[in-house]
Amino acid sequence: MSKHTTDHSTFRIVRDFAVSPAQVFAAWAQPAAKARWFAGPPSWKPLARELDFRVGGRGHAHALH
Repeated sequence: MSKHTTDHSTFRIVRDFAVSPAQVFAAWAQPAAKARWFAGPPSWKPLARELDFRVGGRGHAHALH
């Protein structure tokens, strides 16, 4: 059985894709491409997004009211 842990300051997602590592990197490094990963149905309100794609950088998505 796997041991589950929680660390609220970081997260890791592991997936296998039938594309090159460069294509996956680009999908997360380009703000417009990354926004498509975190899109909802048309009824969702748009988000303000920030992306600092450097070592130690951060990404934020904020709901607009």
